Amino acid sequence: MKTPITETQWLTAGSWFPVCEAVQRRQNARKMRLFGCACCRRLGNLLTDERSFVAIEVAEQFADGAAKRAALIAAQVAARAAVNELGQTESKWEPDGWAANAVEMVVHGTAKIYFQLTATRAAEAIGQSRVRTNAAERAIQLSLLRDIFGNPFRPVAFSPSWRTSPVGAIASRMYESRDFGAMPILADALQDAGCDSTDILDHCRGEGSHARGCWVVDLVLGKA
Repeated sequence: MKTPITETQWLTAGSWFPVCEAVQRRQNARKMRLFGCACCRRLGNLLTDERSFVAIEVAEQFADGAAKRAALIAAQVAARAAVNELGQTESKWEPDGWAANAVEMVVHGTAKIYFQLTATRAAEAIGQSRVRTNAAERAIQLSLLRDIFGNPFRPVAFSPSWRTSPVGAIASRMYESRDFGAMPILADALQDAGCDSTDILDHCRGEGSHARGCWVVDLVLGKA
Protein backbone atom coordinates (compact mmCIF):
# COMPACT_ATOMS: atom_id res chain seq x y z
CA MET A 1 0.00 0.00 0.00
CA LYS A 2 1.36 3.40 -1.03
CA THR A 3 1.92 6.01 1.65
CA PRO A 4 0.00 9.25 0.89
CA ILE A 5 2.19 12.22 0.04
CA THR A 6 2.61 14.84 2.76
CA GLU A 7 2.32 18.59 2.39
CA THR A 8 6.09 19.00 2.79
CA GLN A 9 6.68 16.50 -0.02
CA TRP A 10 4.17 18.32 -2.22
CA LEU A 11 5.91 21.66 -1.70
CA THR A 12 9.52 20.50 -1.93
CA ALA A 13 9.71 17.09 -3.61
CA GLY A 14 11.95 16.62 -6.60
CA SER A 15 10.50 13.14 -7.00
CA TRP A 16 8.01 13.03 -9.83
CA PHE A 17 5.67 10.08 -9.41
CA PRO A 18 4.39 10.58 -5.81
CA VAL A 19 3.40 14.13 -6.75
CA CYS A 20 1.68 12.90 -9.91
CA GLU A 21 -0.25 10.31 -7.94
CA ALA A 22 -1.51 13.05 -5.63
CA VAL A 23 -2.65 15.00 -8.68
CA GLN A 24 -4.40 12.00 -10.22
CA ARG A 25 -6.43 11.50 -7.05
CA ARG A 26 -7.92 14.95 -7.57
CA GLN A 27 -9.54 13.76 -10.82
CA ASN A 28 -9.29 17.13 -12.61
CA ALA A 29 -8.89 16.18 -16.27
CA ARG A 30 -8.88 19.80 -17.43
CA LYS A 31 -5.91 20.78 -15.30
CA MET A 32 -4.07 17.55 -16.13
CA ARG A 33 -4.42 18.25 -19.85
CA LEU A 34 -3.41 21.90 -19.46
CA PHE A 35 -0.34 20.79 -17.52
CA GLY A 36 0.58 18.49 -20.41
CA CYS A 37 0.08 21.34 -22.87
CA ALA A 38 2.33 23.60 -20.77
CA CYS A 39 5.06 20.93 -20.87
CA CYS A 40 4.67 20.65 -24.65
CA ARG A 41 4.85 24.41 -25.18
CA ARG A 42 8.22 24.36 -23.43
CA LEU A 43 9.57 22.22 -26.28
CA GLY A 44 9.85 25.27 -28.51
CA ASN A 45 11.83 24.68 -31.69
CA LEU A 46 12.15 20.96 -30.95
CA LEU A 47 8.67 20.72 -32.47
CA THR A 48 9.31 20.64 -36.20
CA ASP A 49 5.87 19.77 -37.58
CA GLU A 50 2.91 22.14 -37.82
CA ARG A 51 0.59 19.29 -36.85
CA SER A 52 2.19 19.22 -33.43
CA PHE A 53 1.50 22.91 -32.83
CA VAL A 54 -2.11 22.46 -33.97
CA ALA A 55 -2.51 19.49 -31.65
CA ILE A 56 -1.45 21.55 -28.62
CA GLU A 57 -3.96 24.25 -29.55
CA VAL A 58 -6.77 21.71 -29.93
CA ALA A 59 -5.87 20.02 -26.65
CA GLU A 60 -6.07 23.35 -24.81
CA GLN A 61 -9.38 24.19 -26.48
CA PHE A 62 -10.77 20.76 -25.59
CA ALA A 63 -9.69 21.19 -21.97
CA ASP A 64 -11.67 24.43 -21.80
CA GLY A 65 -14.71 23.04 -23.60
CA ALA A 66 -14.03 25.03 -26.78
CA ALA A 67 -13.38 22.00 -29.03
CA LYS A 68 -15.35 18.81 -29.54
CA ARG A 69 -13.93 15.32 -28.95
CA ALA A 70 -14.00 14.73 -32.71
CA ALA A 71 -11.50 17.57 -33.13
CA LEU A 72 -9.33 16.09 -30.40
CA ILE A 73 -9.37 12.69 -32.11
CA ALA A 74 -8.46 14.28 -35.45
CA ALA A 75 -5.59 16.12 -33.78
CA GLN A 76 -4.42 12.87 -32.23
CA VAL A 77 -4.39 11.12 -35.63
CA ALA A 78 -2.44 14.00 -37.16
CA ALA A 79 0.03 14.05 -34.28
CA ARG A 80 0.59 10.29 -34.62
CA ALA A 81 1.23 10.76 -38.37
CA ALA A 82 3.84 13.41 -37.56
CA VAL A 83 5.61 10.95 -35.26
CA ASN A 84 5.45 8.12 -37.83
CA GLU A 85 6.86 10.29 -40.57
CA LEU A 86 10.05 10.75 -38.61
CA GLY A 87 10.78 7.23 -39.81
CA GLN A 88 12.43 6.18 -36.57
CA THR A 89 11.84 3.49 -33.99
CA GLU A 90 11.30 4.65 -30.42
CA SER A 91 14.69 3.34 -29.31
CA LYS A 92 16.42 5.57 -31.86
CA TRP A 93 14.35 8.71 -31.50
CA GLU A 94 16.10 12.03 -31.66
CA PRO A 95 14.87 14.95 -29.54
CA ASP A 96 12.29 16.00 -32.16
CA GLY A 97 10.85 12.48 -32.08
CA TRP A 98 10.40 12.58 -28.32
CA ALA A 99 8.95 16.10 -28.65
CA ALA A 100 6.39 15.03 -31.26
CA ASN A 101 5.45 12.02 -29.15
CA ALA A 102 4.89 14.26 -26.12
CA VAL A 103 2.35 16.21 -28.16
CA GLU A 104 0.71 12.99 -29.31
CA MET A 105 0.29 11.98 -25.66
CA VAL A 106 -1.40 15.24 -24.67
CA VAL A 107 -4.22 14.69 -27.19
CA HIS A 108 -4.45 10.93 -26.59
CA GLY A 109 -7.24 9.27 -24.65
CA THR A 110 -7.93 10.20 -21.05
CA ALA A 111 -5.89 13.03 -19.55
CA LYS A 112 -5.59 11.14 -16.26
CA ILE A 113 -3.71 8.30 -17.96
CA TYR A 114 -1.54 10.23 -20.36
CA PHE A 115 -0.50 13.43 -18.62
CA GLN A 116 2.48 11.73 -16.96
CA LEU A 117 3.62 10.31 -20.32
CA THR A 118 3.38 13.76 -21.87
CA ALA A 119 5.67 15.27 -19.25
CA THR A 120 8.06 12.31 -19.44
CA ARG A 121 8.42 12.57 -23.22
CA ALA A 122 8.86 16.33 -23.05
CA ALA A 123 11.61 16.05 -20.43
CA GLU A 124 13.33 13.35 -22.49
CA ALA A 125 13.27 15.57 -25.57
CA ILE A 126 14.76 18.54 -23.76
CA GLY A 127 17.32 16.35 -22.00
CA GLN A 128 18.46 14.76 -25.26
CA SER A 129 18.65 18.15 -26.96
CA ARG A 130 21.15 19.24 -24.27
CA VAL A 131 19.24 22.48 -23.75
CA ARG A 132 19.12 21.43 -20.10
CA THR A 133 19.25 18.13 -18.27
CA ASN A 134 16.25 15.90 -17.88
CA ALA A 135 16.39 16.49 -14.10
CA ALA A 136 16.43 20.27 -14.54
CA GLU A 137 13.39 20.12 -16.82
CA ARG A 138 11.61 17.89 -14.32
CA ALA A 139 12.12 20.54 -11.65
CA ILE A 140 10.50 23.13 -13.91
CA GLN A 141 7.65 20.73 -14.64
CA LEU A 142 7.06 20.25 -10.92
CA SER A 143 6.91 24.02 -10.52
CA LEU A 144 4.29 24.16 -13.28
CA LEU A 145 2.36 21.35 -11.63
CA ARG A 146 2.20 23.28 -8.37
CA ASP A 147 1.24 26.44 -10.26
CA ILE A 148 -1.69 24.68 -11.88
CA PHE A 149 -2.92 22.58 -8.96
CA GLY A 150 -2.03 24.85 -6.06
CA ASN A 151 -1.55 23.29 -2.64
CA PRO A 152 -4.13 20.49 -2.20
CA PHE A 153 -3.47 20.55 1.54
CA ARG A 154 -4.55 24.20 1.89
CA PRO A 155 -7.58 25.04 -0.26
CA VAL A 156 -7.96 28.79 -0.71
CA ALA A 157 -11.33 30.53 -0.54
CA PHE A 158 -11.87 33.27 -3.13
CA SER A 159 -14.31 36.07 -2.38
CA PRO A 160 -16.49 37.13 -5.35
CA SER A 161 -15.95 40.74 -4.24
CA TRP A 162 -12.31 40.45 -5.35
CA ARG A 163 -13.39 39.75 -8.93
CA THR A 164 -13.45 43.39 -10.00
CA SER A 165 -13.25 44.58 -13.62
CA PRO A 166 -9.49 45.36 -13.44
CA VAL A 167 -8.77 41.99 -11.82
CA GLY A 168 -10.80 40.12 -14.44
CA ALA A 169 -9.26 42.04 -17.34
CA ILE A 170 -5.69 41.34 -16.23
CA ALA A 171 -6.39 37.64 -15.68
CA SER A 172 -8.21 37.27 -19.01
CA ARG A 173 -5.38 38.93 -20.96
CA MET A 174 -2.81 36.62 -19.41
CA TYR A 175 -4.92 33.55 -20.00
CA GLU A 176 -5.58 34.32 -23.66
CA SER A 177 -2.02 35.44 -24.46
CA ARG A 178 -0.29 32.81 -22.30
CA ASP A 179 1.97 35.63 -21.13
CA PHE A 180 1.90 35.65 -17.33
CA GLY A 181 4.36 38.48 -16.82
CA ALA A 182 1.59 40.58 -15.28
CA MET A 183 1.10 38.29 -12.27
CA PRO A 184 2.55 40.90 -9.85
CA ILE A 185 0.16 43.47 -11.35
CA LEU A 186 -2.68 41.03 -10.76
CA ALA A 187 -1.59 40.84 -7.13
CA ASP A 188 -1.78 44.62 -6.82
CA ALA A 189 -5.24 44.69 -8.42
CA LEU A 190 -6.46 41.91 -6.11
CA GLN A 191 -5.11 43.74 -3.09
CA ASP A 192 -6.87 46.92 -4.22
CA ALA A 193 -10.06 44.84 -4.44
CA GLY A 194 -9.65 43.80 -0.81
CA CYS A 195 -7.92 40.45 -1.23
CA ASP A 196 -6.09 39.62 1.99
CA SER A 197 -5.11 36.03 1.15
CA THR A 198 -1.38 35.62 1.68
CA ASP A 199 -1.41 32.42 -0.39
CA ILE A 200 -2.92 34.19 -3.41
CA LEU A 201 -0.80 37.33 -3.21
CA ASP A 202 2.44 35.44 -2.59
CA HIS A 203 1.78 33.13 -5.53
CA CYS A 204 1.26 36.11 -7.83
CA ARG A 205 4.41 37.86 -6.64
CA GLY A 206 6.65 34.85 -6.17
CA GLU A 207 9.16 33.27 -8.48
CA GLY A 208 8.26 30.31 -10.63
CA SER A 209 6.59 29.47 -13.91
CA HIS A 210 2.93 30.06 -14.72
CA ALA A 211 0.72 28.55 -17.39
CA ARG A 212 -2.89 28.17 -18.44
CA GLY A 213 -4.60 26.53 -15.51
CA CYS A 214 -2.69 28.58 -12.90
CA TRP A 215 -4.78 28.14 -9.77
CA VAL A 216 -4.99 31.85 -8.97
CA VAL A 217 -5.97 32.86 -12.50
CA ASP A 218 -8.51 30.06 -12.54
CA LEU A 219 -10.04 31.36 -9.30
CA VAL A 220 -10.33 34.84 -10.79
CA LEU A 221 -11.89 33.56 -14.01
CA GLY A 222 -14.15 31.07 -12.27
CA LYS A 223 -12.64 28.06 -14.02
CA ALA A 224 -12.69 24.64 -12.39
